[in-house]
Amino acid sequence: MPVDCLEFRLATHDDFDEVVRMSEGVYGGLDYLPSHYHTFIDDPYRLVVLAEMDGQIVGLSSAFIVDGGEVYIEKALRVAESCRGLGISRRLTEHVDRAVRARFPAVERKRKLVVDAGKVESLKKKGMDVVCHLQTISFADEPHTRDSQRACAVRAANNLPDFPTLPELRRIHEDDLHSVLHPEVSRNLLANGLMSGRWDPLNFCEENFLYMLNNGYSLFADDTKPFAESFSFGKCFPVPSGVQYFVDLHVSEERHLKAHLLKHFVEMCRCDTQLPVYLTVSVTNKAMVTAAETFCSEILCLRQFDLPHASLGVVVEGKL
Repeated sequence: MPVDCLEFRLATHDDFDEVVRMSEGVYGGLDYLPSHYHTFIDDPYRLVVLAEMDGQIVGLSSAFIVDGGEVYIEKALRVAESCRGLGISRRLTEHVDRAVRARFPAVERKRKLVVDAGKVESLKKKGMDVVCHLQTISFADEPHTRDSQRACAVRAANNLPDFPTLPELRRIHEDDLHSVLHPEVSRNLLANGLMSGRWDPLNFCEENFLYMLNNGYSLFADDTKPFAESFSFGKCFPVPSGVQYFVDLHVSEERHLKAHLLKHFVEMCRCDTQLPVYLTVSVTNKAMVTAAETFCSEILCLRQFDLPHASLGVVVEGKL
């Protein structure tokens, strides 16, 4: 089928059913797009673009405008399984680049998370540089395991094994962001000033924190003065095979990691569902990965779940 027949247009709410059919099987049942689609369409900071061939939707990509309007993140790129290998993703990406330049002229740079290591070198040749890595690990909380004596004790959230004193965490709201936005937090916890917010590599700035808070993410930080020594984002949303709770950890010490994971586990347990719950943890500090795996499996009684894509993401960035 000739790729020259491709046509591009902005997605609408009415395209939802066809987009879901086209995306079937993406991320092995953990696709976030169905639960976020309508929000993306209404979001003034996003463009959602469709590729059509002979009147059928065969691809989708979106642009997420971040960092106070200076950067766009390529999101949710997918091509119908029957049409892969035809160059559709390349054409779609090029069209989105043009659409961003036209709609958001202040955008200067493009950023994306790459989970296919083989594509990093080709992107470098196009002028994009590696700016940081994001390690993700996932765990399954399945209905048949929740009734075990050990799991019930954990869910009581107060019968955990002997722990050294963990840092006290509090939920951060818009009016007390100052303790997290301190420059020392960025210097101590982030690589190249980038933080992770549900796989989105974001600059450490007030605009991005406010966006996360205004879109339903829970933000926790320790109560250290004058600035926080750790912080994390978390949010629960449905996926085709159950429910996913996504946590972004920004920590440098194991005691902070445990405190944040425990806090988000309690939040996760409030999801009123009999379906599997998948806890996906994004860690910007690779030294903390093993500690997160051990805590979630041995203490929180969760089964490690292999993501249907690479767990190590490479963040690349370049001029638009």
